[in-house]
Amino acid sequence: MTTGLLKFLPKNNCFIRARLIGRKLIFLFWVLVLAHGSLSAQKSFVKNISLVRLFETLEKTYQVSFSYDVQLVEGKKIKYFEFSNKNLEKDLVALLRDSQLGFEKLDNNIIIKRVTPEFYKKFYTKTCGQVIDMETGLPLGHVAVSVQNTGIGVNADSLGYFSLEGPFVPADDLTVSFIGYAPKILSLSFFINQPCKVIFLRPKKLEITEVIVREDFNQLAGIKLSQMEPDVIIIKPDRMTGTGGLNPKDVFGTLQQIPGVSASDETATTLNVRGGSSGQNLVMFDNIPLYHYGHLFGKVSSFNEAVVGNVRFNKGSFSSQNGGRVASIIDIQGKKDIPNQIKIKSELGLLNLGLSAEVPFAKQKAAFFVAYRKSIFDNSALNRILFDQIFQGTRVEDNQEKANQDSLHQILLVAPHNSFYDFFAKAIWKPTDEDRVEVTGLKMGDRLNYGFASCPNVDCYMENDSLSLENIGYNASWEHHWRPNFFSSIKYSYSGFNKEYHFANNVTEDSTRIFERKQNDIDDHSFQLNSQWQRNDIRMNFGFHRRKIHTLNDNQQKYFMVEDTFFDNSIGRTNSLFLDYRHDLSDKFHIFIGNRLSTYDLLERQLFFEPRFTVTSNPSPILKIKLSGAVYYQTMNQLLEPENLLGNDEMWVLSKKSDGTDSHLFSLQKSSQFSIGASLRKGLWQGSFDMYDKLVDGISSQVIDFDVIKPNSIGALHAQGIELGVQRWGKNYFTIVSFSQGKAVYEFPHSAEKIAAPYHQKRRLNLVQGIKYKDFALTMNWKLKSGLPFSAVDNILTDTLDANHFDYHLQYGPYNGGRLPKYSRLDVSLMYEHPFKWGKGTFNISILNILNHNNILKRYYNLLVSDAARLGDETPSLVVKERKGLPFTPNLSVSFQFGLGKPAVIPK
Repeated sequence: MTTGLLKFLPKNNCFIRARLIGRKLIFLFWVLVLAHGSLSAQKSFVKNISLVRLFETLEKTYQVSFSYDVQLVEGKKIKYFEFSNKNLEKDLVALLRDSQLGFEKLDNNIIIKRVTPEFYKKFYTKTCGQVIDMETGLPLGHVAVSVQNTGIGVNADSLGYFSLEGPFVPADDLTVSFIGYAPKILSLSFFINQPCKVIFLRPKKLEITEVIVREDFNQLAGIKLSQMEPDVIIIKPDRMTGTGGLNPKDVFGTLQQIPGVSASDETATTLNVRGGSSGQNLVMFDNIPLYHYGHLFGKVSSFNEAVVGNVRFNKGSFSSQNGGRVASIIDIQGKKDIPNQIKIKSELGLLNLGLSAEVPFAKQKAAFFVAYRKSIFDNSALNRILFDQIFQGTRVEDNQEKANQDSLHQILLVAPHNSFYDFFAKAIWKPTDEDRVEVTGLKMGDRLNYGFASCPNVDCYMENDSLSLENIGYNASWEHHWRPNFFSSIKYSYSGFNKEYHFANNVTEDSTRIFERKQNDIDDHSFQLNSQWQRNDIRMNFGFHRRKIHTLNDNQQKYFMVEDTFFDNSIGRTNSLFLDYRHDLSDKFHIFIGNRLSTYDLLERQLFFEPRFTVTSNPSPILKIKLSGAVYYQTMNQLLEPENLLGNDEMWVLSKKSDGTDSHLFSLQKSSQFSIGASLRKGLWQGSFDMYDKLVDGISSQVIDFDVIKPNSIGALHAQGIELGVQRWGKNYFTIVSFSQGKAVYEFPHSAEKIAAPYHQKRRLNLVQGIKYKDFALTMNWKLKSGLPFSAVDNILTDTLDANHFDYHLQYGPYNGGRLPKYSRLDVSLMYEHPFKWGKGTFNISILNILNHNNILKRYYNLLVSDAARLGDETPSLVVKERKGLPFTPNLSVSFQFGLGKPAVIPK
C-alpha cells in the first residue's frame, strides 16, 4: 500500500505545485489588470476638475512648477482632459487652447499667461482625407468632419475631400458623420502630418415595422447579426411578431428558424445545434448557467419574454469569455434599459397565467423588474393532448390502455397533476455615469404526480410516480468605466439544480416490491473578472473566470429482493484566463482571435488550451465571406437513462479520471470545428451559405443510451453539413427559407459500425411566411424533415431452456440503421395587437399541425410471449409501437400591458 502511494507521490506533488503556481499567476494577472485600470482612472484622464487642481496633477506628473495669476484661473473647470503622460507641451496645448490662456516654459517653471489666438499657430498641424460610401464605393459629399473638444470642423467638398488645420495633439479624436450613415470616431494620430487617408462610412440599415434588416441571414422578426462579433446572432423578443408554437414569442422556438438548429422531438428547448446533443449547449440567464429551462418536459421554455432584453446565440466561434460547452451558447440577458414609467403586463392562456412589472425609481437611476408565471387548467383539453403525447411508450400509456379495457372497473387511474412555475426578479442601479450594478434572481420548476391502482381481488396492485425539477439562480455584477474606451466588470453567479424522482410499486400499502429513487443535485458557483479595451479599430476583452461545480447523483433501486445503488459526489474546480482580440484591418477585412487557458482539477491532464478565430472579408458591397475555427472543452456530461416513467431521462455528471473500478466515470469532451461561409445581399433579398465540420472526442456511450454499448465506453461524434438561408422582406410581409443537410454519427470502440445520432435528421427545410395587415399579423411555419433513425428487428431468436420450455429475444439490425418516414408539420399563428391610450392589448391564436399530419418520432418493439409459446406450441407476437408527434393542437392567449404615470425624460 505504501509503495503504491510513493509511486504516485512525486507526480501528484508536481501537479499540486503547478496548480498552486498557476493560481498565483492568475491572481497576479488580475491584480495587474485592476492596477492598470486604477492608474488609468487616476492618471490618464480626469473629469469635472478645476484648472488649479489639474495644474497640481501636472506638477507631480512632470516634476515642474506652475506660476499664474489666481484671477486668470479662478473658477475655471475642465469637463474632460486626457493626459499623454509623455509630452508636457502637447498636454498644455490640449488643455489651454480654448481658454485664451497660454504658457511659457523657463527651466522647470511653467508660467501661465493670457494670450491671443495667434499664440497657438506655432502648434498648428494639418490633417486631410476623403470620405467614401462603404457599400457603393462612391464619394460622400458635404460630410461633417470635426476634431472633438476643439470646436474646429469643416464640411467635406462634393467629392468627399476635407482638410483641417489647428493646434491638434495625437490624443484628439476625429469625428465623421453624415445623415443616414453610422458615425465614425478615429484617432487623429493616424492623420496628423500624414498623406490624406480614405474613410469609409457604413449606411444605417432600414428598419421596416418591427423587423431590423441587417447584412446576413437570420433576421426573422427581431433577429439580427452582431456587428462586433460576426458569429453572434441577437434576438429581440420585444420585436418578434411570433413564429407559431405553444408560445408564439418563445425565444427557443425562434432559434429553430435558424439553419443548423432543430428540435427533433418537437420540444422547444431540446435543441440540436450542428449535429450536437442538447446537453452540449450552454444556456445562461444574466450569466447564470441553467440546467433546467423547459416546462412541460421542454414543450415551452422557462423564460418569460416580459423580462428578456435580448438573446445572444452563437453556434460558431464563441467568445473565450464563456466556456464549458462544445455546441453553442445561448446567452439570455434580462432587460437593461431603465423604463421611463411604471409598466404592468398581465397574460392569460390555456397553459398559464402571468404577471410582470417594470418600476423605475431614484430619479431614473434605478429600476426593478419582476415576472411570475404559473400553470393552470391541469385537465384542459390542451394539457391532455400534451400529456398523452409526452408519455407515449411509457407505463403511463400502458396503464391507460389497461384502464380502457377494464369492463369490471377494477382499475383506478389517479388524474395526473402536472404543474410548472417561473419567477424572475432583477434590480438595476446606476449610481454614476461610470458605474452600473445589477442583481438578478430566478426560480423555475416543474412538478408531476401520477398514480395507478388495479384491484382484481382483495390485494391491490398500486404504482405511484412523483417528479420534481427545480433550478434557482442568483447573479450580482458591477461594471465600471475607467475611461471612455476601457471598462471592467466583476460578476458572481450561482445556479442550483435539483431533480428528485420517486417510484413505488406495491401489492399492498405495506409491501413494496419495486422501489426507485433518483436524485441529481448541482451547485454551480462562478466568479468572473473581465475588462474590455477599445481603440479605433482594435478591441480586446480579457479576464479571469473561476468556477466550482458540485454534483450529487444518488440512485437507489429495489427489484423484489435485489437492491442496487449508485452514488457519486464530485466537486470540480476550473480556473481560466481568457483573451479576445478583434482588429478591423480595413472596412473590408476583419479578424477575431481568442484563447481560453484553463485548469481543471478532476483530470490527470490539468491544463487546456481553447483557441478560436474568425476572419471576415467584404470583397464587394453585397458579398461577405467568413472563415472560422475553434477548439472547445466540456466538463459536464448529460446522460440518458431509458425505460422509466419519463422514457429517456437526463442526469448530469462531471468529467473525472477513472480509478479503474467505476464504469460511471466520464472523460472530458473536446470539440474541434471548422466552418466557412458567405452571405449575399441585393436589395430586399438576402442569403447565406455555410459549411461546417466538427469532431467531438470524449463522448460517453451513455449520452445516447445506457444499454447501447456494453460496457460503457468513450467514443467520438463526427458531424458535418451545409446550411442555406434565403429571405425577402417587403413592407408588410417577410419570407424565410432555411435548409440544412448533413450527418452526425457516433463511433465507439466496442461497436464495429458507426451509429447515427438518434436525434439527427439528414435534411431539414423550414419555410416561414409572415403577413401584416393593420393590427393583424399572420405567420405560417412549415417544417419538412427527413425521418429520424431507428433500429429495425431482423429476427426473433429462440432460447432453448430445456426440451419443453423456450424463451425468445429480438435480434436487431444495425443500431439506428433504419429511417422513419419524413416529417411534415404546418403551424399557423394569428396575432392581433391594438394600442390604447393607456397601453396595448394582444390576442393570439395558434394551431399546431393544422393539417393533422401523422408524424412518427420513434419506433420500438415489444415481444409478447404467451404460455403456449413458452411450451413451443405457437410463435410469439411482435408488437410494433410508435411514438407520434403532436396532432391538430389549438392554443390561444391574451395579454394587456399598460403604463402608470407620466413618462419621464431619461437623461442621456
